[in-house]
Amino acid sequence: MNEVYILISCPSHLPKEYQKILDARAVAYINVDRAGEGEIVMTLSPLLEQRALQTAKKVTAPQNISKTLYSMWKEKDSQQAGNQSNLSLFDRAGRGCFAFEYRIGVPCVDIAAFQPDQTSGNYPAHIPRRHSSETIKYYLTFAQLWLQMGFDIAGSVFTPFNVVRQAEAICRLVDDLSVKYSSLLRTNNITLEFLINATQELQAVANEFQRNLKTQDNKEHVVFSPTYFKSEAYTKFPGIMDSFYIANEQGKKKDWQRVQKQISVVIQAIRSAITILRP
Repeated sequence: MNEVYILISCPSHLPKEYQKILDARAVAYINVDRAGEGEIVMTLSPLLEQRALQTAKKVTAPQNISKTLYSMWKEKDSQQAGNQSNLSLFDRAGRGCFAFEYRIGVPCVDIAAFQPDQTSGNYPAHIPRRHSSETIKYYLTFAQLWLQMGFDIAGSVFTPFNVVRQAEAICRLVDDLSVKYSSLLRTNNITLEFLINATQELQAVANEFQRNLKTQDNKEHVVFSPTYFKSEAYTKFPGIMDSFYIANEQGKKKDWQRVQKQISVVIQAIRSAITILRP
């Protein structure tokens, strides 16, 4: 088991043929290798942050089954202001994620339990020889969290990645780089201006993309599904009306082209109905 684990998970041993398959087909990787009693922490890619929060709202907390894991996290954050949240960017995940996140770029979630005196360097976590009823509760929460997140990702109409959070994380990292090294770089005639401009453009495009994605939602009926942007004047033809709303607000040529595309979608649907009904 350990040899297989090393061959699959360690970056230096990831087989080339598996890397190509995973690079083409993998959507996300959920890793659990520190299951046990302690503070449950999810270390993850920014793309999956919102999905992780939504999943935590559906899973019971091991300390109190009348509360969700999400509500327990919120209580902890409010009581210990300034301490690290139970969600963190990908900087201390288990080794099982390294190859997937850093080598082939698959978004990852690492779910782990930490004791108060334990740091990310204490790997692997202590596994108790005897499993008490309290330990079993933690195992149950880990299983629910892992399975629920897998179901949520697999069952989404669209891949549930939040590109805004990813863009924000990249912008923060570039800002940190600028604060720490811009002076030294300028001394050597190197500028970060173009890198900063690129990340700012990425964030603007990500915001627009996420906004347009919301209008798609889970609507499938091109005529009777409700519109995303509420309008007292007209609430049918969601694709046409939502794209019209965006185009009317922003006035960009490509937005009006999207309106035309949505009209074409409705025309095609109606013509398909005509073909079926015609004797």
